[in-house]
This record gives sequence, C-alpha cells and structure tokens, in this order.
Amino acid sequence: MRRFLSRNFGYILFMLGLVKSDTFYTEDPMNTNYDAGLVHQFLAHTPESALRKMLIDKSFTEIHFNMFMKILRSTNESQFCDHFYNSTYPKAKFNANEINLKEKFWDACVVALNSHGLLSPAQKVAA
Repeated sequence: MRRFLSRNFGYILFMLGLVKSDTFYTEDPMNTNYDAGLVHQFLAHTPESALRKMLIDKSFTEIHFNMFMKILRSTNESQFCDHFYNSTYPKAKFNANEINLKEKFWDACVVALNSHGLLSPAQKVAA
C-alpha cells in the first residue's frame, strides 16, 4: 500500500508541474519485463510436488509456495498475468502468515522463478 501511495503521489506532483521529472512515478519494471503467460502455463502443467521441490528454499518459503498455489488455482491465465504484472491478489482466503507476506510476495516470486530460469523476457508484439 505504501508503494502505491508514494507512486501515485509522485505522479500527481508531476502532472501538476510541481516536480520536473516523473521519477516518482515508475511502473514496477521487475514484473512487466517477463512473460507471465508462459509462467502460468508451466506452473499449471507441472505437478505440485515437483514445483514444491524446485521452488522452496530460504527466501521462498512453504508459506510463499502455498500462497502462490492459491493464486494459481483461483485464476485463469489472463487473471494470473494481471495479478503478476500489477502485484495484486485475487479474492481468495489468505491466512495470517500469507497476509503478512503480501507486501513483498511478488518480488520474492520473481526472484525464485528467475533463479530457476522460469522467467523469459516478454516479447514485443509487432505492429
């Protein structure tokens, strides 16, 4: 929430002409540089036990993984992409531990997926 407010506040200042650059308003380039559709297809077609063995480590815990699976199961590919790119969450029941992870969850997912080579750069669409 803090990141959302500061980003929008900076954008408002820029649009009003009170600051010279829009450095306050930057989309999170971490998620938008990757093809979330391919990630969703891979995750949807890989057995959960294999994903669990592959992804869980010190920085991406069991709680992260369970939350990731909830998001994956409760969305289709386009919804997953929207949540991935915008760092949002579907309407699902999250426990207290998962709620505590929400602020840094998508960053941890990107790091975990990237460390295993599961993220590929987004392809630009030809005009």
